[in-house]
Amino acid sequence: MGGVLILITISAVVVFYSKIPKSLVALGIAVYFGIVLWQAIDKLFVQDRFERSAPSLWMVAIGFICLYEMKLRSWKLKLGDWPQSLITFLAALLVFATSYYPHIKASWGGGMPIPINLTLTKDAVALANQQIDCLLIDETDAGFYVIGKGDKHATFIPRASAGMIHFADSSEVSLFTPKGK
Repeated sequence: MGGVLILITISAVVVFYSKIPKSLVALGIAVYFGIVLWQAIDKLFVQDRFERSAPSLWMVAIGFICLYEMKLRSWKLKLGDWPQSLITFLAALLVFATSYYPHIKASWGGGMPIPINLTLTKDAVALANQQIDCLLIDETDAGFYVIGKGDKHATFIPRASAGMIHFADSSEVSLFTPKGK
């Protein structure tokens, strides 16, 4: 029903476009993008889900910050205004580091842990010959830093204790993944 209503509205706009006041067209576009941005804000901050709309929201926010800085400075570089610009920059960096970076896949340069299935050897100190589903945080020459699902602290597993590591399905090639997955 909603799709039919949208098609009828689009058809009416196309047919009567020359008779519609430009201010009404601008208002319609602003309302549409406002709804899209509100849905992105709702999914990211209210529903706590990181979806494809989140990067769009980030780009819009950075655009507004840049416009604000340019308007505030009147397009002139003043040496006395740098503390306010620095605070704005650090606030944007903090939001990116806490809300965006941890949910970008590691293969795209993000900080999302890699899901693995780790099989321990018989020489492992604890849980010998068992498989563990966990998240790979870091890999060093000495071993692996992993975190169990639901844990808050990482665990170091020496290379000698790791018999086999099975990485997540490589068919997942999307740049972003939802929170909690």
